[in-house]
Amino acid sequence: MYANKFGTITAARDAADFSSVKDREQGSQAHVSTDESHSQPDDSATESSPDSGPSREALIDEIQRLDDGDNLVPYASEMDSDGAYKAYDCLQEFGSWDEALEAAGIDKRARLLEELRRVRDELKRMPKTTDMDHHGRVSASMYANFFGSWTKATSLIDAREEPTCETTTSDPSPRTGDESNSSPVLNVDKDSILTWEDIPGNSRLPSPIAVQVKEKKRTRSNRVEGRYLVADLNDKEFELKVWQKHELDIEWDVDTWYVLSEARGTVWESDGEVHRLLDSTRDLTAMEYGVRSPMDES
Repeated sequence: MYANKFGTITAARDAADFSSVKDREQGSQAHVSTDESHSQPDDSATESSPDSGPSREALIDEIQRLDDGDNLVPYASEMDSDGAYKAYDCLQEFGSWDEALEAAGIDKRARLLEELRRVRDELKRMPKTTDMDHHGRVSASMYANFFGSWTKATSLIDAREEPTCETTTSDPSPRTGDESNSSPVLNVDKDSILTWEDIPGNSRLPSPIAVQVKEKKRTRSNRVEGRYLVADLNDKEFELKVWQKHELDIEWDVDTWYVLSEARGTVWESDGEVHRLLDSTRDLTAMEYGVRSPMDES
């Protein structure tokens, strides 16, 4: 029945907007207090009282856990069926499922456009809605829901532009002291080096950031490879979290300076105070500078 109406099961699921999740969860929780307590997973950094529900950080961690590559982006229905919490918890905290994805550092817009380009490159022409339904990882209805219309989505990519390429052939970015004992030469403009104040909310940093590892912190989740207290060029201390799934081969030594590229920022507010931290990505590179700040180069 769903295939007859929507064309494919994928299209039927994509057509089910988060508003349906909201209505369903509100109905199912009509006799349950919205501040019913939930157990918090390990490695939660945001303060939460026992009866205030899952913390923002706990929800973000769980959404990132669900982002395992099986789907283009995690679905709200996955949180209900496979998550430690409910999609309704995310609605209460973030306002919508798309806003929850954004808070978890999942760039849905970029992934949708990347998938659209992939199908375009496969077909060697701009796909139609039926092409996306049969060749894409998500249906055309998700594009219409997110961008406003299928036409709007396709207008954001050029049918004649060069096919996307995953590999990068420049800037091999040395990792950890394999070349010599001397500090590497800073190959970026010093004025472009970011600090804590420049960390963007839930997206990759637009340019490198210099940090010094101050302390290795205890991890409380097997999904996190390491947690580190770091400081920027202004001695502002904050957390760097390295995720196991990114399989990074970087040694993080205390008192050592690193210039990080392709890190992801997370920003949230608690009790009127802004918090920022860095998360690893699969593309993260770290150029080691030893105990001297990169800005001290002559």
